Amino acid sequence: MAGPVPFLRHPRRGDAHGLTAREHQLARLLLDGLPNTEIAQRLHISTYTVRDHVKAVLDKLGVHSKRELIASILSQRL
Repeated sequence: MAGPVPFLRHPRRGDAHGLTAREHQLARLLLDGLPNTEIAQRLHISTYTVRDHVKAVLDKLGVHSKRELIASILSQRL
């Protein structure tokens, strides 16, 4: 599986948003357009755990939806 989403990382401090390695994995899979059920299968966790990780990522990045999260990440990438 690919590593952390590079544009979510601070160049000197590592992770500027306090995301865990698992949350980075989740963000990458969300960018790939996978639904929670597929993410759960790939990460070998329950869909409830995926939902909890999504909520944590949204909170840490200050966005309110997966769509807003993806738009935020993509705008930082450009």
